[in-house]
Amino acid sequence: MSTPKVSVIIPVYQVENYIEKCARSLFAQTLDDIEYIFIDDCGGDSSINILSSILDEYPNRKNQVKLIRYTENKGVSQSRQDGLDAATGEYIIHCDPDDWTELNMYEALYNEATETNADIVFCDFYCYSNGKASTYTQTAISLTGISIIESVCGANNRTLHGSLWNKLIRASLYRNVKFPPNINYCEDVFVLLQILQTQGLKIRYLNATLYYYRINIAGSLVNRTDSKMIAETQNLISILNNSIPTNTDLIKSKKSLITTLIYRLFIYGNFSNSNFKNLYKSYIPYMKENKRIRDIDRLLLRMAMSGMFNISKSIRNFLILIRKNFK
Repeated sequence: MSTPKVSVIIPVYQVENYIEKCARSLFAQTLDDIEYIFIDDCGGDSSINILSSILDEYPNRKNQVKLIRYTENKGVSQSRQDGLDAATGEYIIHCDPDDWTELNMYEALYNEATETNADIVFCDFYCYSNGKASTYTQTAISLTGISIIESVCGANNRTLHGSLWNKLIRASLYRNVKFPPNINYCEDVFVLLQILQTQGLKIRYLNATLYYYRINIAGSLVNRTDSKMIAETQNLISILNNSIPTNTDLIKSKKSLITTLIYRLFIYGNFSNSNFKNLYKSYIPYMKENKRIRDIDRLLLRMAMSGMFNISKSIRNFLILIRKNFK
């Protein structure tokens, strides 16, 4: 059996309102030699039934589809890992089941990869919300692993999304990395940062907007504010802080990313003044490495980390209210 050019990994969990659009965009791809790996993470809705119905309309794709079915919910990190373990393609990319793609996305990325012998090719994407799509252009200071890590982590003034759905990656680069167990937020960033530390990477940027990323979706993992998300974020901070990169630039990026995660806890978490201070005061020096957090938010975060969590949160909510009323 020949090796597929591209393997697409799609974790499926409670997306019955969105999976049809996603599946149609995948099965209608202009690239013929492709492998689809869907992971049914026991969402308890009709997502898989809808997927199966759509697949019936694309009989030429049936032999290219692998469906991994769980008997219990395992989370997106385990889903991605099991999809990765089942992938046989020359290159691998991920797709979220509530998003969709341009029909030539994988052919365009694959052609760029093979024509330039690239290990990683990334492209621009649309952020889609309330019926409107805004283009997010991805730029880096240079196409090196270190520079891209800095951009993803907020350690320089460029912004690169840390997702895996707009990045076609040579399959061999995944051999020595694992998705972190029981982490279902920023798990893709964690893996990407490991891959980008590989020596001698050849990275290319394709100047094309090919992916539609839905935002503000109720129940989406990236929008979760529950206690489990808080615990997972705290666990990820601990994992990152205990990693010891030897490259000075990577240390800066690590500190910047940790600061971003602490800021997320400040926004969405509920802590007492003393608890937040005890947990995060020692990280205040990390803030100087983060070039992405705005000055006012940096000040409020510093206040919270110094023992004034409640008043900092109140000031932030008041500023948000003012912005809304004076738009």
